[in-house]
Amino acid sequence: MPEDVLVFLDGKPVEVDQERKFARAEISATEDELGVLLAFAKDDTELSGPWVSLPWQIATQKRKYIHAEGDGFSCHVAGTAQIVGRLPDAGSLRLQGSWSMSGRPNSVGDAVVRINGQEVVRLPPGEIPYPLQSFDEDISSFAGQHVVLEFSVDAEVHGPSPSNWYAPKITAANP
Repeated sequence: MPEDVLVFLDGKPVEVDQERKFARAEISATEDELGVLLAFAKDDTELSGPWVSLPWQIATQKRKYIHAEGDGFSCHVAGTAQIVGRLPDAGSLRLQGSWSMSGRPNSVGDAVVRINGQEVVRLPPGEIPYPLQSFDEDISSFAGQHVVLEFSVDAEVHGPSPSNWYAPKITAANP
């Protein structure tokens, strides 16, 4: 394992023996509850401000139904994107923005944000007409850390099903 790689299993850090360049983790997943093993190279890009202006990327193993639109993103169900970098070492860090399903989806899913594999936001779509749902989540516990922030719409795909992330951002403040 290279020194610049971090490893997480189900949102928890996996200890890496840097001397032997080796990591071991016990995965206790079932058919109903899958385990998630995440490894990524550290990036020192500071993650603060609008997500759309940060170095976001589409996860290569995922469906590519996501693109920047204005100050946010259009994202179909099962679309996933990631932002890799380092969160500011601030007294207060918040994820803020809003999300909604479009008015005529073939599939309906939850908006999900994970940091290092740990779910920090989950917004169910609500009832038709799908309401705009705001989020303002305290992520101060991740201050100063290298992270991969993943945002997606979690559900089974039954056809085109757009949703929108409106003005998502990371705000930092020192109390």
